[in-house]
Amino acid sequence: MRSLPPVQADALARWLASLTAAPDPSRPGQAAATLESLLALITARPWRRSAVDAQTYADLERKVRQAMRLGEPVEFSLPFGGYRGWQLPSYPNLEWAEVFWIHYLQGYACRVALVYPPGVLLSLSYVGGVLSWVNQLPQADLDLYLAQLDRLLQWFSTPLIRFRLVDHSDACGGAEAVLAVLQARAAAMPPADPATLARARRNLRGSADAEAPVCEAAIDAAARRCAALMALEERRAFNKFGPRVQLTHVRGPSLALHIGSCRSAVAQPWVSTGYLQWRQDRGEWIERLATASVSIKTMATQAVSHPLLDLSPALARIPIETEDLLPATGLSMNPPAPLRCTLP
Repeated sequence: MRSLPPVQADALARWLASLTAAPDPSRPGQAAATLESLLALITARPWRRSAVDAQTYADLERKVRQAMRLGEPVEFSLPFGGYRGWQLPSYPNLEWAEVFWIHYLQGYACRVALVYPPGVLLSLSYVGGVLSWVNQLPQADLDLYLAQLDRLLQWFSTPLIRFRLVDHSDACGGAEAVLAVLQARAAAMPPADPATLARARRNLRGSADAEAPVCEAAIDAAARRCAALMALEERRAFNKFGPRVQLTHVRGPSLALHIGSCRSAVAQPWVSTGYLQWRQDRGEWIERLATASVSIKTMATQAVSHPLLDLSPALARIPIETEDLLPATGLSMNPPAPLRCTLP
């Protein structure tokens, strides 16, 4: 690819340094928050992406009030798949979509933690040990992805803002126990609607050696299995009915706050590809997410060096929209040297 013009290269170095730097663990919280001010921070735009209904707001107020009364962290839960979409180029490895996501959530939580000394606890929850049964994803690939994601969560955690992975199968007696429950329930699930079947068709991994479409019976089975998984009582109890405020990147669920997944997107990062777009009017790079079902514009990739480089091989280069590159001062016939971030 051609070399980046100096203005874009400098902006990319600054952006990369800010994105991948470990957060300052010494920033103290200040006892300045009231219930009303915390609620305003949690529901503020542009973080919040759709209206909060009365039932959800009452649930949020009750949970934040209880945390303040007990002097405990404000807790958030964010249910996610626990996997990386198999159709994506980086599969099974974590990539820039997850870095954009966790950095964005860290910034969201930081606004609360800076005025509330007990801080914030944010749990990414999933059901482990069942996706090989649901979507035919190899367990080794799932384990690799979760191990990488856990390392990323620890990188962005501080004493005031803690991230963690929560496996709901632990509350069910382990993966074998929860799988037995779901297998018994799946057959009794009602027929799936067209939207659910379409989602199952996208998520179900077929043979690695064939491009033939997966049979309809397998898609129906995957849809029923997914429905049984989504209805698991332990999952709903943790995310909605305990002390935690549920966050979601999907518009519509009740008792859940709809927030962004990075500055420019609300897509689910684990089934998305992260890339950069140049904003000429602002002189900066903007994080974008594209799902597997959306055609990404022509991309170049820039080699980069940063503190997260050993976390995943997919973080060695970052995709950039070529349409947004400024006229180059010259063309490089060889791959450019890695762009290094510099910390202040």
